[in-house]
Amino acid sequence: MTRMLFLLFVAFSLSACTAQEKKSALPPLDEVTKSAIAQDSKAKELYEKVEHAASSGDKVSLIAAYLNFGNYMMFESSVPPRQKYRPALKAYNAVLALQPDNPEAAKNKKTIEDIYTQMGLPIPKD
Repeated sequence: MTRMLFLLFVAFSLSACTAQEKKSALPPLDEVTKSAIAQDSKAKELYEKVEHAASSGDKVSLIAAYLNFGNYMMFESSVPPRQKYRPALKAYNAVLALQPDNPEAAKNKKTIEDIYTQMGLPIPKD
């Protein structure tokens, strides 16, 4: 009986760790995004909200945080266009991975892809 309780405890502990790891697993930041965040304190603040939402495991909050970060980078950040569109695009891709039918993220993603095309640059895939 004691052994069975111990095995149940271990199994529960391992599953809790795995769930926690999934909650806080954000993709690593690329150098362009790191640079943009370092140059803009508001962008840094908004990305910290993305990290907090990811660690909480709240999907709705994570979607909102990514959308806020992407919209700020796209429309308001003073970071040069060649540096701000990539983080915004990644944020919109993250929203669409979590909520494929999000119309705002889809529209803004398309706009950024069109901007890359107009600039004669490849659309970032990561």
